[in-house]
Amino acid sequence: MKNLAKFAGAVALAAGLAGCNTVSDSYVAQWSGYSVMRGTIVSVENLSGADLQRLADGIAVKVSQAGCKVTMKFENNQSSTMELGPGVVVVYGIHHDYILRSAPGVPAR
Repeated sequence: MKNLAKFAGAVALAAGLAGCNTVSDSYVAQWSGYSVMRGTIVSVENLSGADLQRLADGIAVKVSQAGCKVTMKFENNQSSTMELGPGVVVVYGIHHDYILRSAPGVPAR
């Protein structure tokens, strides 16, 4: 939880940047060819972001280094801890959080 609090500080900093009208659901829909996991992120460890993008209802971060671990709780109340590599996108939204992974051959949504 301590690491999640640090990341929340980064989110607050990003909130001070220029506004954006894109909401997280629309942002996720733009990533055709990526698998999408939706739930609630409950903990984050060692997240180094290469690209930080402010959304109207959250923030998106592209993971830049290996070793990032995220625990996500899904709608069925099960949770999973995953190690994320470079290029994976973590989206924090007001209603849902998302993890986007490259998945060649996945049809666009």
